[in-house]
Amino acid sequence: IVVVAGVGFVSFAYWASRGTLTSDAYEQGALHISKSIPAGEVDGQYTIVSYNVGYGSGLTNNSSDNASETEYDENVALIAGALQGVAPDLAAYQEIDYDSDRSYHRDQLAILSDELQTKYRVKAFNWDKRYVPWPYWPLYGHFGRMLSGQALSSRVPVRAHSKVTLPKPKENPFWYNAFYLDRIVQIAEVDIGNETLVIMNLHLDAYHRQTREEQGAIVGDLGGHEERRLVLVELFQVTRGHALGKWRDPVGVVEHGLDADVLGRRPHQADDLIELRGKRHWCSRVAGNRNSTYGD
Repeated sequence: IVVVAGVGFVSFAYWASRGTLTSDAYEQGALHISKSIPAGEVDGQYTIVSYNVGYGSGLTNNSSDNASETEYDENVALIAGALQGVAPDLAAYQEIDYDSDRSYHRDQLAILSDELQTKYRVKAFNWDKRYVPWPYWPLYGHFGRMLSGQALSSRVPVRAHSKVTLPKPKENPFWYNAFYLDRIVQIAEVDIGNETLVIMNLHLDAYHRQTREEQGAIVGDLGGHEERRLVLVELFQVTRGHALGKWRDPVGVVEHGLDADVLGRRPHQADDLIELRGKRHWCSRVAGNRNSTYGD
């Protein structure tokens, strides 16, 4: 009986940790071009916004006390409304679900893009599992089927897109990393008039400082060799006073591998910190290299 139970558990774990996409589809991502929405034009100023969707969970994020289907729809609608007030030419998203049990199988990129009337939608996948047994308890709170990632939603044409997968924490057990999401840099080239703008949408590790610094060095190396106009859209996943990691300036992490001039043009300010559950967090940010100019 013990042997049978052990084989059954291992078989389930193997099945659950596999994805439903092919390896090529997972690595390549997807570009969808809406047939009903016209392409936009840049009128001299190009507006970019970064938003961590948090899969639409609101304050129930990463909790077994998951929000209801109605609450998810309301949360995503609130996000869309906030972004419509900015009217971005390009929106970069982190922690966005495409077809997951936890968010009731909504394609959140399609919903937000339709609301923003953006023609070009780019999906990068970083979490594709048949079953994610997290949070551990109670069992009914498990995330279950997971298809999630980072995304771009653009009014102007996207010429090319790719992703770079960053290393996972080496200190995690192998079985934990088998279910753990990938941290990625989503890269896209968008046409602005006669120029190409390179967008790098990244999401660094939240819980392991050494891994985060290693990932930052890789991102810095990627950006430091880019001669075209580059905009880095960041969710650095650093919390001041975080119990699991020493405080470190997220810009400094990336500058470990970048020319300091690249991100030194707009230092972090006190108002870049937000208060949440008694801790101060860096919010998502946008920065550019020396070939890019941007306003407030």
